Amino acid sequence: MDDDSLKAAGAEAEELARAVDREDGALDPIYESLDFAIAELTVGGYQPSDLLPVGAEPGLGFSLNERRDGKTLWQAIAIAGRDSLCDSDSELRRRLSGEGNMSASALVALVMASLGLPAIAIAIAIAVAGYILAVGLPGFCNWAKAEPDGPPAA
Repeated sequence: MDDDSLKAAGAEAEELARAVDREDGALDPIYESLDFAIAELTVGGYQPSDLLPVGAEPGLGFSLNERRDGKTLWQAIAIAGRDSLCDSDSELRRRLSGEGNMSASALVALVMASLGLPAIAIAIAIAVAGYILAVGLPGFCNWAKAEPDGPPAA
């Protein structure tokens, strides 16, 4: 991914974070963003399961292909990515605690690498980075550990 694309992705993540903030931490802007990404990629001939992180359970892909919505994709991301993103020894946690103010573009790139996402899944990295920018990594990790119908963590 080139620098201009990464800068644009960072700007999208920042805008998504502002939208989550305006919604008091509600996930509706995340779901809408992922709904749009699914629709766009489906037109391009991809399945929603093609967006899942490396190592995602096969059942998650089946569920996502059946439902094809942003909420289902977001829940699959939380399940598949919580270990690589939230582990106390994760690269993301180390970099966020070590660098203080990481740019949104760098955060998008780190999320992509941490989750092992293909380039077509940049929308997922933008969504995760946007949510982390809005609520912090601990907020994301608390949400990822919560029951699927539980309230979002702030």
